[in-house]
Amino acid sequence: METNYPNNLYAYYAGQPDKFELRTDRTKKMLNFALAAVCLALVIFPQIVPIGNLLVRIIAIVGLLYFGVRRQRLVQQTQRRQDRGAGCQKIRDA
Repeated sequence: METNYPNNLYAYYAGQPDKFELRTDRTKKMLNFALAAVCLALVIFPQIVPIGNLLVRIIAIVGLLYFGVRRQRLVQQTQRRQDRGAGCQKIRDA
């Protein structure tokens, strides 16, 4: 019993457009954008939070990098099943 596994999952997903599609989650993108904007505001105006200015700026810069990278990764999500309610069981059975 020989099983044929694809070498590249992206090519597998792209080769079956009837089962998979590219998706973006707008709520996650907007939440990450809003949190990155808050971090940017804290970098510019650290006196908003009554802690040491340097500590607030360091935390805000780390948060800005994290949410910025996370927002970019959400744009490049993998392809998923076309029906909106696909759970793990449905995808494994396909």
